[in-house]
Amino acid sequence: LFLLLRRPPRSTQGVSSAASDVYKRQALVLDEIGVKAKGIRLDSGNLADLSKKARKMFIEIGEKYNKPHFKEFKIMASNEIHEESLYELAKVGHEIDMFGIGTNLITCLKQPALGMVYKLVTINGVPRLKLSEDIDKVTLPGSKSIYRIYINDKLKPAFDLICLRSEVPPKEGQEMKAMDSTKAVAFTPVNVELLNPLVFDGKTLIPPMTIKEGTKQIYSQLDNFNPAIFQREKPEKYPVLLSVEMFNLVEKMMKEAKGQKQHFYLK
Repeated sequence: LFLLLRRPPRSTQGVSSAASDVYKRQALVLDEIGVKAKGIRLDSGNLADLSKKARKMFIEIGEKYNKPHFKEFKIMASNEIHEESLYELAKVGHEIDMFGIGTNLITCLKQPALGMVYKLVTINGVPRLKLSEDIDKVTLPGSKSIYRIYINDKLKPAFDLICLRSEVPPKEGQEMKAMDSTKAVAFTPVNVELLNPLVFDGKTLIPPMTIKEGTKQIYSQLDNFNPAIFQREKPEKYPVLLSVEMFNLVEKMMKEAKGQKQHFYLK
């Protein structure tokens, strides 16, 4: 049983003495008749400040009325909780045990819609390229294979490598070159992982996972990446390189399409 603790109208004191008294009476009366309250839900006001005052109140009630289990009461907070408010609460400190997230769990505020577009990259085995003034919309031609490359640690990815499917795959212990922007980079993998396509020609290519299986796999993979990639402020970019053969194909097709020398820069 969670009791709802609201700020009284026109109150500027957050968890006011009036609200605290109401909660005390409710929790104590329920406890006397055998109904054990589990905690409270805060749904308005300064949630960080309210949670600290509520925790202090629990401790005081437990000591004053010899109700030690009151000290273990849980504090739930709701009220349009989203990613930014969670970061802010963590920054200022709070006593909240759990969050009730509704709208912002279903709809991502930063990207409420996921735009997905199919791009033609080959016709009858012949590579095709889409040109655009916006470099982000220029496509990579041909059928591809993507490899996750490990350099110094077999468990820590260094970068992903996009190759033409017709190319010889990269191999462990074998030096090769790739294009980072317009610069060739030499490397020798200690581990190479082919990233499997999920869907092809309208059909799934791997067995479906349960939610628990998918969650476990995602977290196990995320744990292997550089934490700086996921930091909230100034995250580092995870490198994605092109094979030399892929890079040369893009250069060749862009020159042919535009009839002049044109360099392609990978961001």
